[in-house]
Amino acid sequence: MPPSKIKVERADLGPGIYGEAYADERLIRINPEMHKTERALLDTVTHEALHIAAPELTEQQVRRCAREVARVLWAEHWRRIRL
Repeated sequence: MPPSKIKVERADLGPGIYGEAYADERLIRINPEMHKTERALLDTVTHEALHIAAPELTEQQVRRCAREVARVLWAEHWRRIRL
């Protein structure tokens, strides 16, 4: 059986906190107030998803991978659609 879907919530996480990941709950919490651009939001969502998908990665590895994946997705014109 495939893993359950990762849920993303918006929440006020406090100053300086962009996002949090809860692997056991498959939950990402994003602080929308910390993101000045859609590209920054994409980077944070990617970063937190990597914490859940690959918990064995160090924080430095997650940062590097998230930055690169977000850069490629942005360059390929992937954007959030508000429904």
